[in-house]
Amino acid sequence: ATDAVDGDVVQVLRNDSPPGQLALAAATNIQAGADPVLVLAGDVDNAGGDDLVTINDSVLLAMQTGADNDVSIFLNAVPPPECAGDTNGDNQVDGADLSVLLSQFNSAVTPSSGADFNGDGIVNGADLSVLLGRFGQAC
Repeated sequence: ATDAVDGDVVQVLRNDSPPGQLALAAATNIQAGADPVLVLAGDVDNAGGDDLVTINDSVLLAMQTGADNDVSIFLNAVPPPECAGDTNGDNQVDGADLSVLLSQFNSAVTPSSGADFNGDGIVNGADLSVLLGRFGQAC
């Protein structure tokens, strides 16, 4: 995530490519408050999936003056992959993707990587459901 637009918008750029590759999806703009100075992503609400937290410039002023803090929290704000079910980046949800899912089944992985389509960090039946729901489709 980066504060790259006009001072109150954070751009989220998600890597939707297979592990070991880098291909950023189109940026998603999120209104974040006045002049974000720190942007963090993580599972703040412990619900699975990435949340976005921004600490804005006014926090620094508040620390000096006692004014209200300006912290923004956006739950589940990081956009999901554009082609859920496609583990190898070929824009098809097919047997190759099912094979990857089965090889990772019941394994803990980096959230939203490999066959973890729902971002909870575990490849399980929920991810299989996503894959089967798109099986045979092009992205």
